[in-house]
Amino acid sequence: MFERTKELHSNNAELLNFLKEAEELNVQLKDETNHSVSFYIPYEEYDANGCFLIAIYDNDSISVWYDHTDRLFGDFYLGEFNYSVGLKNIIEKCKIIMTRCPECGKEFNFKDVRHVAFANWCCPDCYDKAVEKYEFTGWAD
Repeated sequence: MFERTKELHSNNAELLNFLKEAEELNVQLKDETNHSVSFYIPYEEYDANGCFLIAIYDNDSISVWYDHTDRLFGDFYLGEFNYSVGLKNIIEKCKIIMTRCPECGKEFNFKDVRHVAFANWCCPDCYDKAVEKYEFTGWAD
């Protein structure tokens, strides 16, 4: 797994260690190109189809999304991380992020999450304000 990425980045020890950690966790490869690699890590605490989508780009950053529908795209953007942090630590941080509303900061149950615009999300109390903030005229153009 990750053969193309390992070959292209054979001099990047941090990335190679990150990919090794991913292999040890038996992740599900989604896509691998010359510029990116993405994979899934099942996380079914909130729903049966839940998973984290991890996308690694050439710029040493990792984007993490939570997907609970079709495993094609991440439904909720959780943040950007550096792979030197390690995959297990990133996942633990994302689990914590999912317990707090990004709009108001209060704790809430992610089962009650509200999807706003493309990949934003919030608690039920912030939904109307978040829609106004993110779903302005032309937001999807």
